[in-house]
Amino acid sequence: MQITCPQCSKWLETPYPLPNLAKCPFCGGVFTPSPEAESPPPLPTPTLSPYLPPGVPTVPPVPASVAADRLSGPAIALLITGIFWTGFATLNWVGSFNQNQQVPPLPMFQQDPNFKKNVEAGMKLAPMIGWIFIVMGLLVIAGAVQMLRRRTYPLAITGSIVAMLPCSPCCVLGLPFGIWSLIVLLKPEVHSLFK
Repeated sequence: MQITCPQCSKWLETPYPLPNLAKCPFCGGVFTPSPEAESPPPLPTPTLSPYLPPGVPTVPPVPASVAADRLSGPAIALLITGIFWTGFATLNWVGSFNQNQQVPPLPMFQQDPNFKKNVEAGMKLAPMIGWIFIVMGLLVIAGAVQMLRRRTYPLAITGSIVAMLPCSPCCVLGLPFGIWSLIVLLKPEVHSLFK
């Protein structure tokens, strides 16, 4: 049972039934507890989440500044990944235009003559595939920039997903940073920051 100290107005826990005399641990005052003790003021009603069943309270909302701080770390990590990805893809794309590129004489060519034709066809497709990887790297960069600006939420999600694709050596960075950014982006308090 809770009672109020008449001298300092602090709420105190007392056993039931009430004792004849009570001593306040805050001010040291001795008083006779009243059987008509008031109950403490009601707690504020928690906000309800639209994602939970009705009547299930949620934790208090996270301040916008804290949510923005949570967003900056994965956004910067994703930006670094996108820069590495785009640089690596650009170097490969430029290297694919090497006119002196010859298919090396490999022992497999003697066993399977079609193998050499397949390798030569793949070398002709290399510039187009290089463009695809450059566009993917630019998507990761664009998603990271939108995370930092807190705009275009779908592009931020897309950049995080593309970073996780295992089609570049940069996926060593992209996989953990993409997962981290997705976890942060899917939080309701972070999603509410985007305009």
